[in-house]
Amino acid sequence: MSRMRAARGVELTSDSLFQRRVRRLIAISAVALGLIFWLAARDGAPWWVLALIGVGWILMPTFLAASLSRPSMRYLLIIPATTVGLGLIAMTLMTDGSNQVGWLLMTFGVLSGGTFGLWFWYRWLPVPRLLDDPFGWPRLILVAGHVGLILFGFGLLLTVN
Repeated sequence: MSRMRAARGVELTSDSLFQRRVRRLIAISAVALGLIFWLAARDGAPWWVLALIGVGWILMPTFLAASLSRPSMRYLLIIPATTVGLGLIAMTLMTDGSNQVGWLLMTFGVLSGGTFGLWFWYRWLPVPRLLDDPFGWPRLILVAGHVGLILFGFGLLLTVN
C-alpha cells in the first residue's frame, strides 16, 4: 500500500482511546473559547463578534460531548469552528499594532486546528500514513504548533493591555 493512501482512521468512531481525547477536547474547548470570548469583550469587540465567538463557545463542547455516544455528530463541529474563525478574523481586522499581532496569531492557531480537524477527522482529503495515527508524534507536532500559536497570541494580548 502506498504511503499516501489513507486508512479509515478512528476519529469518527467510538474507539475508547479516541474517546479520551474527545473528553479532553471538551474541557479544553470550553476553557479556551471562554478565555477568547473574555479577551474579545475586554478589547471592545462589537456584539456580533462576541455572538460569533459565544456561539462557538457553547456549541463546540456541546457537539463534542454529544459525539461521545454518536461519533457522526463530529461533522457538526464545522459550525462552531466557522463561527469562532469568523469572529477571530473580525477581531484581527478591527485591531492594530501589538493587539493585531496577538489576534492574528490566535486566529492562525484556531484556523489551523480547524483545518487539521477537517483533514484528519473528516478525511475529505487523503491523510498520509505518516499523519494517520492520532496518537503518533507527527500528528502531535502539528497539534503542538496549533496550540502554541493560540497560547502565544493569548499571551501577547494579555501583556499589551
